[in-house]
Parts: sequence; C-alpha cells; structure tokens
Amino acid sequence: MESSQEALQLDELRPKAAEAQPIGYTISSWLFQRALGISYLAAFLSMTFQIIGLIGHDGILPIDRAINYLHAANGNMFDLGSIAFFNCSDFALNALCWSGVTFSLLLIAGVLPAVSAALCWLLWLSIVNIGQDFLCFQWDILLLEAGFLTIFLAPWVVLDIPLRKNKCLMFAKPYMVAIWMFQWLLFRLMLESGLCKLFSGDETWRNLTAMAYHYHTQPLPTPVAWLADKLPGVVLKFSTFSTLVIELLCPFFIFVKKLRLIAAFPLMSLQLLVALTGNYAYFNLLTFSLCFFLIDDRLWMKFLRFLKRNSEVTYQNLQVQLPQKIGSIACSMLILCFSAEQVLASSVGVPSFVSDLKAGLRNYYLYNGYGLFAVMTTERNEIVLEGSMDGQEWKQYEFKFKPGNIFMPPCIVAPGQPRLDWQMWFAALGDISQSPWFGHFVLKIFQNSPEVLGLLKVNPFPDRPPAMLRARLYKYTFSDWNELLRDGQWWHSEYKGEFLPAITREGVLHQDTPLSPARRI
Repeated sequence: MESSQEALQLDELRPKAAEAQPIGYTISSWLFQRALGISYLAAFLSMTFQIIGLIGHDGILPIDRAINYLHAANGNMFDLGSIAFFNCSDFALNALCWSGVTFSLLLIAGVLPAVSAALCWLLWLSIVNIGQDFLCFQWDILLLEAGFLTIFLAPWVVLDIPLRKNKCLMFAKPYMVAIWMFQWLLFRLMLESGLCKLFSGDETWRNLTAMAYHYHTQPLPTPVAWLADKLPGVVLKFSTFSTLVIELLCPFFIFVKKLRLIAAFPLMSLQLLVALTGNYAYFNLLTFSLCFFLIDDRLWMKFLRFLKRNSEVTYQNLQVQLPQKIGSIACSMLILCFSAEQVLASSVGVPSFVSDLKAGLRNYYLYNGYGLFAVMTTERNEIVLEGSMDGQEWKQYEFKFKPGNIFMPPCIVAPGQPRLDWQMWFAALGDISQSPWFGHFVLKIFQNSPEVLGLLKVNPFPDRPPAMLRARLYKYTFSDWNELLRDGQWWHSEYKGEFLPAITREGVLHQDTPLSPARRI
C-alpha cells in the first residue's frame, strides 16, 4: 500500500520536474527549421518559372556572358560563389531550381535536416550570385544568412520528427550557441531597419506621414493595402509611430529573458500586418519565424497541453552532437568578428585580417546589413510598355502582377516574387540610364524571345514582334470607394512623360561588353 502511494506521488511530481528544466528553445528550433524549409521552397519554386526568362541563354541578362567574362579574368567558382560556374546552360539553371525544391521539401519533412539545410544554402547561394539585378533584394541575403546558421542548428540525424514515448515528446536538442546567433540576427535585422529610417533624414518618418504614402507607393500592394490607404490620417500616423517604436525598442528586449516574450508579440504582429498589405516574397514569413527564438519551451508545452487536455505532455531532449558544437562555436566567432568590424571599423579600427576575411567572403553573405524603406517613396510612377507596327496604333504589354490596367485589382503573390515586375518598379524611380537591364529587355521583345515574353501576362503581338516600341511614364494613385463600387476601377493614372521614346530594333541601346557576374548589395 505504501509503495503504491509513493509511486502515485512520483507520478504527480513528473510534470513539475519537467517544467523545472532550464529554459530551452527545442520546439522553437524544430518549428523554425520547417518555416525555413517553406521559405526555401517559395524561393526556389518561384525562380523555377522565371529563371530562364531572366538570366537564361536567351533571357534578359544572359548568365553565360557573365560566366565567360569570369573565365577570361581567370576567376573560379569561389570568386563567383556559384556552382553554375561549371555549367550555366538553361538545363543546369532549371536543375539548380528543381534540386532546391527537392531539398526544401526534405528539410520540411525533417529528412537529413543538416544535409538538406546545407544543400539548400549552397543552391540558393549559387542562384543569388548569378541573378544580377534580379536577385539583389534583402530577403535573398537574409535567407542565405539564416540558412547558413541553420546548418549548425539542425540535428545530425536521418529523420528529425517528434517521437512519443510514455506520453513524452522527444526532440533533438539544439546547441544554445546556435540559438544565440539567431537571436543576434533578429536583433540586427529589426534594429537596423529602424535606425535606417531614423537617420536617413527622410521627413515622412520624422513627421509620421510615411504610412500615408506607403500603401499605394510600395512595389506590389495587396487589396488590403487599398483599404489601409483609406484609413484616417491619425491612424496612419499612429501606425508609423508604432513601426518605429517596434523596430527601435523591441530588439533590446531580446537579450532580457523576462522580456523576450513581450517583444515577440509586437514583432510578429508587425510582420503579419506588412504581409497583409504588401507582397514581400518570403521576407515576412522568414522574419516571423525568427521570432520563434523568443518563445521558450515552457510556453510551447502549455500550448500543447491545452491542445491535449486529457494527456500528460512533456518533452525530452536528445543530446547535441560534437560536430554541431564545434561548428556553432566557430560560426559564432566568425559572426562576432564581422559584427565588431561593422561597428568599430570607422572609429577605433579592427585588425586588418578581419576586414580581409570579410571581403574575401562577401559572395557568401554570411553577415549582412539590413534596412527597408529608409526613404519613403511619396509618388508612384509606373512604366507602361507599348508596341506598334506603324507608329500610329499602339498596343500595351501587360505584366502579370504590377499595376498597369487601372481596372486590374492589386495582386496577392507572396511568398513568391515576380522579379521582372519588381524591377519595373525600381526602374520607374529614375531614368532609363539608371536601369541598363531595361535596354536588354526591350531588345529581347524585338527578338520575340519566348522565354522573356513568358514573363508577361499579355503579348499584343503574338504572331511577330512590333516594328517600334516605347515606354511611357504614368503617375498611379488608388481610386476611391465610389469609383471602385461604380466602375470597378482600382487605380488612377496620369501621364507624366516618356521613359523610352519610340524606338526601332536597330536603335536599341544595349550593352555589348560582358555583364558583371553579380550585383553587390
């Protein structure tokens, strides 16, 4: 009788003993790896249907020209940072993308997670370094930095799935040094995003009017952005102020255990709101998942017990392998050196070998600077591309996602990214001399390239290319409620001038010298 009472008392103490374990981020680590796999999947899958039209042999910026240039300069794969150095055919480019899709799915499923994470990183690095103007976005390098750290976070097992044993969930335990590196990455990402707005000198951030322009001037707004643009001015000012507070204050809570969870809610909420109103590829998903490292296992276990009310749920950690520890420590020392170089180089200076090492590894994006919308765009310009056979009747080329037809509603395309549509937004911010790729784009239309025309929604000359092309610049603003409900009109357009005057194929100005192998951030 006494022995049964003692056993009963021990059973009652087990959950409390489990809860008394040190704070860990085992479940957060497991969830992040799946979210990273989804981000990789979105990146690779989106590029699969664009890469040939963008940088293929008959694409806008053919990568084989850049590779040939690198060969002539006695370069090698390590200079380029891409395995495309060995083969840059269209078949090889497609193989890069589909291989990335495969290993992304393996990472999501937890099959050979460390190996899958390493191969995803290598394949995406290879694509980014040959993508030129079309892969120069901050989420591309954020995926590389987070993906590299995940190589040391992921367990060295064949199959990483939660196991149940005696009502216990068993996870592979991450090394705590790897967790700290992810927290440091989230800190830099958010704080630098806030500081660049604060110190850019942009008046819209200082007088809190940035959001009054943001929703209709951002590259690819969503239908929710159309609604948000109609909010009262005081609400828009409050959202601008809230954005600055979240990005400048919450990052410091990351380093205080009792405040991490407080920081998680506003940081995650900000990413959700940005995702609802704009198409920023997988950036919001990836940043949202980085916030998992602010939520420790105790809260996750409370959530699991809530889902399984009649079951005792706890967890047991599997031990960290020695290679993970060594790799995590070496990687953390490298990141700290790069961090010190960024902070101290302009003041007290750092040893020259640190700067040389960082410069030598620049093509691998192991450590990056961040900061979106430092200067808010206050006017939305759109390029409308038109073709003609006789110079009298002009027909418009329609893009798949960017605004053109004023009756076409804003799109939802994230976590994918239409790279050409994005570059058209950047081109409209300046003149044609600042976007040399646009001349290549026009030439490919004159050449009737099926790969490039496949990036467009409507080709008004399906039988043969036009005799002339022109690009006109228009100012676009959102319509009002009456126009939307009465006419189905989402946009206003106002003619501003010529971006590219009418030109024939023989008059296209294009670059005859080899292209640069990569556009630096």
